[in-house]
Amino acid sequence: SFLKLENRLKTLNSHLKELFDIDELDYINNQPQLLKNNRWKELSLYGQGVKTFVNIMISLLLLHDKILFVDEIENGIHYSLFDKMWEIILKISKEREVQIFATTHSKECIESYNRVSQRLEDDDITFINLSRNRRDKIVSIVLDSGMFRSELAQNHEVRAW
Repeated sequence: SFLKLENRLKTLNSHLKELFDIDELDYINNQPQLLKNNRWKELSLYGQGVKTFVNIMISLLLLHDKILFVDEIENGIHYSLFDKMWEIILKISKEREVQIFATTHSKECIESYNRVSQRLEDDDITFINLSRNRRDKIVSIVLDSGMFRSELAQNHEVRAW
């Protein structure tokens, strides 16, 4: 597989171990399989969070200087894993020069994104809120990193105005 040729499967596997305690992903009989506790199981038998993370990681590791759209990025991932997830995603997206547009309704996921981007000293972030106004028109509010962090620091709701 392309990931093996580029030695990127090793990167994916290290992050699967870090986030979900899964030892390895490999293709066996043309099926993605995961090794955990010395047992191989098809990826399809795992929860949505593992599948979502694998899809995001494969996309990030294959793309370079591209754009990646991820709908409901937190889908199936426990909130206690959000910081680690964002750290992995933000670091790899920088390395691979991949711009990510991620949607979420989760306050915990948004707060985690803020925490991790601050910890990584990543000011190259933007938060965009899309909402319907009273006239039923979709409006966007765009916050740069400073405005976004200020709004969250003041406990303002950033998901809808």
